[in-house]
Amino acid sequence: MHKHYLAYNVDGFDRVGRCQNQYSKDYFWEIQLCPGLMVEFIEDDYHRCLNKENHHDDSMTVLVSKFYLSGVHQVLTPGIKGVKEDYEEKAGYNYLFFLPDIKEIEISPANQRLQFLRIFLELDLFRSFSTDFDILPAALQLLKEDNSAPRFHQAVGRITAKMRDTLWEILNCPYHGMMKRMYLESKTLELLVLQLNQWNDDRNSTLTPTLQREDIERPYHAREIW
Repeated sequence: MHKHYLAYNVDGFDRVGRCQNQYSKDYFWEIQLCPGLMVEFIEDDYHRCLNKENHHDDSMTVLVSKFYLSGVHQVLTPGIKGVKEDYEEKAGYNYLFFLPDIKEIEISPANQRLQFLRIFLELDLFRSFSTDFDILPAALQLLKEDNSAPRFHQAVGRITAKMRDTLWEILNCPYHGMMKRMYLESKTLELLVLQLNQWNDDRNSTLTPTLQREDIERPYHAREIW
């Protein structure tokens, strides 16, 4: 039996949906924030394994950010240059990717609760923040002016304590209406900043020589004097 529920503007500017079918019981909410920025939360309870084909059309010129709170996805992307043919997205980790104009198969195992938060950031908005792209990883630098930049899927790292705090604040927003939208926009951008910083830190750690203990302690001593 299929049961569907879809509502718009439940709490202003949002969309909420529920669905029950032979594979899973699903719930989602999404909010369009400022132009070019959208956030959504998905919670699916799978009682049967589901293999689903997803198509990203060539107009999907967006960066997609994902934070997995529970569950796992197996993804098959055969023949896509620069992307593994078989990769996994799982609880406790965050991911960032640019994958326009592809087909993929997403495998959701049975007997699991899948929960993740996903952010869609259009390239025009991404570029509007700065012209200084040199501080970013190479895959993102290539997006500065070219919507036809190479595709990539980056497993950025573990979800940090600060990311968890921000995720909790998003999922437990204390405001409604206009203030909710403003609050979620700021927290969503904060989450993206934390993710980009983590990717940069991992990249720079391979380039920066190890600091001696006295070098680490010196700035703290200077702060105490101040």
